[in-house]
Amino acid sequence: MNSFSKRGISARTFTLGVGLAVILMFAAISPAFGQRGSEDRDDPLALKSDTLPLKVTDALDGTATELFYSFPARAGKWTLTFDVKAAGTNSGAYFDVFGPNSKALLSNALVQGIDSGSDRVVKTLQISKQQTILIRVTGIRYGDSGGEGTFAFTLAPPPKPVAKGKAGKAAQ
Repeated sequence: MNSFSKRGISARTFTLGVGLAVILMFAAISPAFGQRGSEDRDDPLALKSDTLPLKVTDALDGTATELFYSFPARAGKWTLTFDVKAAGTNSGAYFDVFGPNSKALLSNALVQGIDSGSDRVVKTLQISKQQTILIRVTGIRYGDSGGEGTFAFTLAPPPKPVAKGKAGKAAQ
């Protein structure tokens, strides 16, 4: 009899509990993991800016499915990092960023993982005023098979502006 059975806990129940705890811990560290983007451009998945930089991770299923995310961005220079990891053969996606009135801020940033590999593209955006931006991720279809993998994008904000008067006091 093992030590788990003596306490009335099966090894299976213990393993399930540990696995669930690990998943919940990972979800707390990565707030946007596992939240599938919206397929409706008019109702994108709204991302929260509680913790920046913000990282979103999602699956690529080998189709040309479009997923939409929205995010409130303050004025300044933002860094966007796009990653794709192929699960088998090739996997890829196009990333687009739009401002108000569907104005394109970034178009067709292509990221592809080839032969089970990964790829990264880093772009910067200058946001002139606080606004909600829309991010569209479009998967790439690679024939009859392949195309599965994961993508991630990270939004790194500009430094917060220093309030007037405080900078002068700090320098004195």
